[in-house]
Amino acid sequence: MAIAESRDTSVIESVERIREADPGDMLSRIKDLPKQVRDAWAIASKATIAPAYSDVRNIVVAGMGGSAIGGDLAAALLAEELKVPMSVHRDYGLPAYVGRDSLVIVSSYSGNTEETLSSFEEARKRGAKLLALTTGGKIAELARASNYPIVTFSYKAQPRAALGYSLGLVLGALSKLGFVRDLSDDIEAALSDLAKLEERVHEGARTNDAKRMALELQGRIPFAYGAGVMGVMARRVKGQWNENAKNWSAFDVMSELNHNAVVGFEHPAIAITRGTSCASRSRASCSIARASRTRRSSSRDGTCCPRSCRWSTSPTTCLSTSRCSTAPIPHR
Repeated sequence: MAIAESRDTSVIESVERIREADPGDMLSRIKDLPKQVRDAWAIASKATIAPAYSDVRNIVVAGMGGSAIGGDLAAALLAEELKVPMSVHRDYGLPAYVGRDSLVIVSSYSGNTEETLSSFEEARKRGAKLLALTTGGKIAELARASNYPIVTFSYKAQPRAALGYSLGLVLGALSKLGFVRDLSDDIEAALSDLAKLEERVHEGARTNDAKRMALELQGRIPFAYGAGVMGVMARRVKGQWNENAKNWSAFDVMSELNHNAVVGFEHPAIAITRGTSCASRSRASCSIARASRTRRSSSRDGTCCPRSCRWSTSPTTCLSTSRCSTAPIPHR
């Protein structure tokens, strides 16, 4: 009997059972995403940031986990219009190129993240322009003491559950400083799209996209793939699976994976029966996927992984809503 078939699936059949299995109330945090985005955008729009912060040659977002993913999403979403290079730093210190002509956005939900505090101190030493995004903690204390601009917010949850703030504050700061156009209309469009998701994931429904995906992934190791913005979503899926499900997961990004990962899909054999490949899809990633299918397959039938899952989303909303199937995923 397969792992997925041997587990109790009744946990998702009623609202009561779902809530019992969700002591951290992550479901409510997911439903709060539109509120988070709207609140973050309003906070950033009112923030006081000196015009001199616009005069830089590069932007670095320093953070870890849920505080860093917003920087990843912002950089991917705005890649075609950002006026200077933007990167995300998940480590101690800072890259060697960071200096006086750099904008360093330190993002830490708690304000006490060890690696981010290290980046803050390094940016201060090098004379970089520093902007802090946090709920408080040591980073807020240090930023105020040095008269650096600080954007604070209040939201009680695990850092990984504050994605709307992690993303919205970065977008708001970049727009306010003129690195990109005014994104107000895009934010409203995204919020409109988010409002339509409720019926697709509502826990009271007998079945829906979210429940079908849960059944499809139960007892398996998800491997998430994507391109562009959806490559960031693949990373997000991996992280959420690790932290919320306390389960193994991995991610990779197209089109790089077409040059290496695909040749390993068939081995070891247990990966075919125990793994689930999740392909995130947007217009860009679909184009890359079509290109990759023109390559010759290294397997006899050109397929691997008997179970696969695909989700589709608008790059504007940056949310994964799934449509699962058992169709094999082609590879070169």
